[in-house]
Amino acid sequence: MMPIDIVSQPELQNLAAAIVLLPLLAARHRFRLTPALARDAGVSQPFSRSIALECAVAVILLAVVAGWRFTPPPRALMSEGPVVVHIHTDKAMFLVLVSPARVGLDDFALQLLHEDASPLSAKEARLTLSMRSRGIEGIERKAALGSDGFWHVTGVPLSAPGRWHMQIDALVSDFEQISLEDDFDVASP
Repeated sequence: MMPIDIVSQPELQNLAAAIVLLPLLAARHRFRLTPALARDAGVSQPFSRSIALECAVAVILLAVVAGWRFTPPPRALMSEGPVVVHIHTDKAMFLVLVSPARVGLDDFALQLLHEDASPLSAKEARLTLSMRSRGIEGIERKAALGSDGFWHVTGVPLSAPGRWHMQIDALVSDFEQISLEDDFDVASP
C-alpha cells in the first residue's frame, strides 16, 4: 500500500523549524532574559518582545496543525484497491466488495448474511447499478455463486466517476426476495 502524504515537504520543514524555535525561545527566556530582568528592570522591553515572539510562533504552530484536519488526503495518491460497502437492515446485511472501484470494468463480490451475521442462503442474486445524475439507469447483472460462498458479478462497465447507486436483490425462497440498496464512490481511472 502506498503511503499517503497529507503535508508537503516545505510545510514539514516550516513546521519543524517552528517546533525547534519554540523551546529555543523558552530557554532564552529562562536562562538569559529572566536573570537579566532580575538584575536590571530596564531589560523589560527585550523580554516583552521575546515573549510576544514566542506566543506568535505558538499560535502559528497551532494554526498550521489545526488546519490539517480540513485537508483531505489527495485522491490521486490513494492506492488502488477495493471499496467495501456494508448494507444493513433488520432483515439482512450484505457486504459488497467493489474492485477496483474505478472507471472501467469492475468486479463485485457480494456476501449475503442474516442480521446475526450467519450466511444467508439465496436461490439467486441480482445487482443493479445506476447513476441518475448522469442519466445512467439500470445496469442489471445476475450474480453467480462462487465456491467461496460469495456471489460474484464480473466485468461491470462503470463509465463515469462519482457516486453510484447499487441495489442487490436476493431471492431467498420462491416467495421471498430481500432487496437492499446503498451508494458507493467510483474514482477516475
